[in-house]
Amino acid sequence: MEGIINIQNLSYFYKKTNKMIISNTNLIIPKGSFVAFIAPNGKGKTTMLKLITGQLKNTSGEIFIDGKNLNNIKKEIFTKISILSSDIKIPSFLKVEEAIEFSLKCYCMYTKDRCDDILNMFDLYSHKNKKIKQLSSGLERRLELAQTLSNDSNILILDEPCNALDFDSVRDIILNIKKMWELGKTIIYTTHQFHEIENLYTHIMVFKSNKIEILHKDDINCSLSDYYREIYGVI
Repeated sequence: MEGIINIQNLSYFYKKTNKMIISNTNLIIPKGSFVAFIAPNGKGKTTMLKLITGQLKNTSGEIFIDGKNLNNIKKEIFTKISILSSDIKIPSFLKVEEAIEFSLKCYCMYTKDRCDDILNMFDLYSHKNKKIKQLSSGLERRLELAQTLSNDSNILILDEPCNALDFDSVRDIILNIKKMWELGKTIIYTTHQFHEIENLYTHIMVFKSNKIEILHKDDINCSLSDYYREIYGVI
């Protein structure tokens, strides 16, 4: 597989606590992969994601996104990467269709047909005239996920997208994420609920000391939860 994210000798030092968070990390995230990025809270997952998206400046090393040095494409990074985190909220006064339309217009990609295609893909068309405040938490999260397609980026970072959802909503969201992956998107997915993606992920990204490593699913020979316990010493 071709690498869509290439990280070379990456380090990040947090000055306020005088702590090295990431040290001399080299890794390649394959194009079209589904990466489970798993680590305890406070280990540095969010820091790594912010480095990949240019929200933090690395202490040393280089990051290449789809063959281009991140330092040279910071103004266009969010046309290449979409992010969904558990704390993203859409203004409650918007209607479903208006939320998708707004997102598409932000990237100068709005057409009525594209808006309808996204609504249909996520089974939101029948809800298009509902206001956000009328949606269940599961439907609202589905809409937020749909918005990540607005810039037609090839990389999706999904940071605990099923956080606080009930079983049926989680199943629904995972099915929609699977659809996005099948479109050829590269997905980086963080979660502590490993069952969500046990049957989907192709690679796993973990911290070993202050370095981050990526392994193929076939290399761990156990479940995500068992590997998490093994690598982080969790009983």
